[in-house]
Amino acid sequence: MNVLLKHLTNYGTFQLVFFRSITTLFITSCILKYRKIPFFGKDKLILTIRGVVGALAMLCFFFSVKYISVGSAVTIRYISPIFAVVFTIIFFKKTISKIEWFFYFISFVGVFLIKGFDNENNLTGFLMALLAAFFSAFVYIIIELIGSKEHPLVIVNYFMMTSFSVGLIGAFFNWSPVKHEDLNLLLILGLFGFVGQYYMTKAFQNGSAHKIAPVKYIEVIFTILFGVFILKETYTIITLLGITMVIGGLIFNFSYKSLNKN
Repeated sequence: MNVLLKHLTNYGTFQLVFFRSITTLFITSCILKYRKIPFFGKDKLILTIRGVVGALAMLCFFFSVKYISVGSAVTIRYISPIFAVVFTIIFFKKTISKIEWFFYFISFVGVFLIKGFDNENNLTGFLMALLAAFFSAFVYIIIELIGSKEHPLVIVNYFMMTSFSVGLIGAFFNWSPVKHEDLNLLLILGLFGFVGQYYMTKAFQNGSAHKIAPVKYIEVIFTILFGVFILKETYTIITLLGITMVIGGLIFNFSYKSLNKN
């Protein structure tokens, strides 16, 4: 999905959000109706807030990919756990150990290595990727507050309804004619997005979180490889070092917390 997104950046960001959302919205709506799951859930307010924040995260990420390499954008988005930790400290008075802060510091230094040495990176794309991580962190906090009170498909459906609305309104003012050969690719954005979300949810439902979460970061490796071989993107040694530091710091942190729980 990330590679397709980069390939289709000649279309406006709102237009891409619209197409990313419409296919997933259709799929989730059909499944909800088939399974007779209440379409609007129980707590409409918090579900709407989750949808709005998620749509903002998507919009910022899609915007960042227009300006920086897709591998760098994905990596920077993954620092959202650092923002999430800051939020939990502020709102829930959570304490963080020194070793956890050290691992987060490694990841944060990695982000600035990416910014400082990737020739493709400019300030606009870098800041948009950071904003995407910021809003994604809010999503994590909101989903934690929702807990098991809402069906996962209902949560995803609210996210897609909001993103579809935002994309439609924005694209209305800046719509680019869709080439025939691009239409299927634009619709596949949503299909790949849905499949990714669905199987990630299934993985966490059927496996231990400390084993599943680090595997998720392989997305960065796949994205970089596809970016190099399909999109012909280039990465410097320093940029790859920064990406390794970001992902490594997050994985070490997660593993440390998992070991301490056990």
